[in-house]
Amino acid sequence: MDTRNAHFFRWYRTLPIVTMTLLLVLSLCVDYLPINLVRSLFFPVSYAERIDDAAGRYGVDEQLVAAVIRCESGWNDTAQSGAGAVGLMQLMPDTAQDISKMGLVDTNKFNPNNLTDPATNIEYGTALLSYLQSQLNTTDEVIAAYNAGLGTVQAWISQPGSAGIPGAITYPETSHYVDRVNEALRQYTKRRVLGSGHGARKARGHPQRIERSLGLRFRRRLASQTICAAAGSSWSPLFSSLGYTGLQCAGERGEP
Repeated sequence: MDTRNAHFFRWYRTLPIVTMTLLLVLSLCVDYLPINLVRSLFFPVSYAERIDDAAGRYGVDEQLVAAVIRCESGWNDTAQSGAGAVGLMQLMPDTAQDISKMGLVDTNKFNPNNLTDPATNIEYGTALLSYLQSQLNTTDEVIAAYNAGLGTVQAWISQPGSAGIPGAITYPETSHYVDRVNEALRQYTKRRVLGSGHGARKARGHPQRIERSLGLRFRRRLASQTICAAAGSSWSPLFSSLGYTGLQCAGERGEP
């Protein structure tokens, strides 16, 4: 083997070691970079103030909202799926309409028909996460329900011998989605990308979070009575886009 070939194979063996060393150094440096620099380089966040405001209002972890946005649209506020999901948090228009009819969002400020507006999209997406939190027990369940629907997740976890979420998930897409959102959530939380933690504290049982949760229950009951009175029949299909069929009109429950 001539000298040229010997040098080539020597560098060929050395290159992977050099590459791994550089990656290790970069990883260590990231831990000591200023938070704002990390945010801009590795975990960019748009509309941070809007996210903080909505998360605080609905008692949702700001980092979870950011993680969902990253995985749903990659921070593209004009994103639209083939199925018709719109905007940063990829909301279906029917879902936004259902949320507005439940009285969870102030429609005077946030029109459910304006999901291409980032602030409106964040408001409805965060309200949906809050609603799912009030119906489920774990973050994994909430993330899965955001992707597969509340009714689907409730069916998975209610099966005899269910392993819970994520173990009970039968949709590969949802299983992958839960993994992706959790990884993004871990990274955003580790880097403290979004600021105050106000929504996270409320989500963990802060008195205002409990008060809001109770308020949601009363408002859902009021919404059901109003819709039943107007329609004169079952209103359950109204929430089909949320995948939730647990609420019924008083007459259907055998109540006066």
